[in-house]
Amino acid sequence: MTHTFTDRTDAGQRLAAVLDDRGVAADVVLAIPRGGLPVGRAVADALGAPLDVVSARKLGAPGNPELAIGAVASDGTVWLNDPLIRELGIDDAYVDDRIDRERAAALETVERYRGTRPALDLRGRTVLVVDDGVATGATTIACLRLVRTAGADRVVLAVPVAPPEAVDRLRDEADDVICRACVSRGVSVTVRRVHGPPSAGRNSTVESLSDRQYEALRTAFEAGYFAIPRGITLQELATRLGISDTAASHRIRRGLQTILGAEIGALA
Repeated sequence: MTHTFTDRTDAGQRLAAVLDDRGVAADVVLAIPRGGLPVGRAVADALGAPLDVVSARKLGAPGNPELAIGAVASDGTVWLNDPLIRELGIDDAYVDDRIDRERAAALETVERYRGTRPALDLRGRTVLVVDDGVATGATTIACLRLVRTAGADRVVLAVPVAPPEAVDRLRDEADDVICRACVSRGVSVTVRRVHGPPSAGRNSTVESLSDRQYEALRTAFEAGYFAIPRGITLQELATRLGISDTAASHRIRRGLQTILGAEIGALA
């Protein structure tokens, strides 16, 4: 089974095929931003389930922010690696400060992607949590615990790729963990990003987009459960994305085609 994907939408579609083969159904799909959103969008579409977001932030160790001592979700649900915290001699004041800061950041992420829409009711439902992969699993654990705290009857985690040891660890947090490809390397779906002026040997349809334009397009895609109205003009889309350069309209089309990996023929 290959674990090479064209993009995150392709990864989601292939993950959805695995879910279908295993007879997995869900009342709600929750995607973990950012990378999990296009994966979750494809899965939700295939299952015919509504899509929402769930977010958590890693708690980094003092002087080593990449080392996770825990994670906190947007609702304040916390997972802590207590043995590591004791080993490093980290005091409660530091942990509490990181929890407050990262919870606020996780909540901001949810609000940015959800907008004014209310959160979906998870009580008594089967909830499928989707991400584009798993590294340490810290933020994934916090997200799964948030879903459980919200009253979900059954919690399932689905990812395209993950290390087998992470999958085993997460089975203690979810009712089921579905991973299309358990691999020791490549713990998330990687999508190449190329931007800036053309150069020898560079081949990308988004190379003429600025960093700001690229990120605006990417954000619009990853928040794709906010449907772009059919028939919207490229100029209107540019305005919505905060791109004032109307000459960039043709580049928006090309950029969307590359980033989404999908047909956008309805955009005139």
